[in-house]
Amino acid sequence: MIDYIITNRSIHPSQNLDVRTFRTPDIRSDHRMVIAKFRVLAQLTQNRTLRSISKFNVEAFQDESTKYLYANRPSEKLKNITLTPTDTTELQWEKIQDCKGKAVEESLGMRTVGTNVSKKSTPWFTPEIKELT
Repeated sequence: MIDYIITNRSIHPSQNLDVRTFRTPDIRSDHRMVIAKFRVLAQLTQNRTLRSISKFNVEAFQDESTKYLYANRPSEKLKNITLTPTDTTELQWEKIQDCKGKAVEESLGMRTVGTNVSKKSTPWFTPEIKELT
């Protein structure tokens, strides 16, 4: 008598606990019912939290107008802030840093990095290269 149990590759033969054949079910055939017991190892799934990080779009420096805008925007923004003598040194520094950050964000723009994108594409594979291939 030869019994076959067909499983997928995720079940290792060492997980096989018991295999038996039974004559009792009458299925009008010379075959017998085969019952197998397996030890199923449950795999833990990792709850991955998707992080998205905002960064300055430094690739925008390839454009000449962006370079000019980046050079002039911080000085224009610094002219518009009001620093009063009653402000503490820390508050004045925070105002300057905030002004500088807004100027850079306006000139370069932001991009998100680190998100899990379902479409798997490489940045160098442009439609131009696709057409050439």
